[in-house]
Amino acid sequence: MPSSDPHRESVVLRVEIVPEQVAALGGLIGASPSAAPAENADLRARQDELARREAELRQERSRLDRAARDLAEREASAASSGQLTASEKIRLAQRLKHTGELEQELEVRSETLEERAGRLDLREAEFEADVELREEKIECWRSELTELDQRLKRREAEVLAYVAEVQEELIRRENAGWQDVAASIRH
Repeated sequence: MPSSDPHRESVVLRVEIVPEQVAALGGLIGASPSAAPAENADLRARQDELARREAELRQERSRLDRAARDLAEREASAASSGQLTASEKIRLAQRLKHTGELEQELEVRSETLEERAGRLDLREAEFEADVELREEKIECWRSELTELDQRLKRREAEVLAYVAEVQEELIRRENAGWQDVAASIRH
């Protein structure tokens, strides 16, 4: 039965008889029903072999038909998936373009972040330097204030000593002045 499937191939069965077999077949064709049972057994064995081979050929033909159908289905699937592949390629190209744009945007953002990080590092370094300078100034002021405090305490001690001396002198003069007044009164 011819198939409408263009990918399906016909299987042709050929029987080839070689000269050695002609003699054997010639004896069978001309043999009478009373021929020897050995010849009949040989003929039956050959017929059985032929039937077995025909069955194998039918099975092979069936397997080949299934394979041809599967192949046709695969080709049809491949053709339709080729169309899907084209649309997928378009989507993939769009995704690649979008991914490229995102990568460029990420690079710009990364550069911006790196610049900001650099500026922050610079500001932090400047701040730390400023803090260190201020700490040095404060330390200098502290040492100057300590020195001034010590000088002030020495001055206070000197002033107190001077005031004590002046008071003693005043008291002594006063006492001496009163004694002079008292002596002049007595005299």
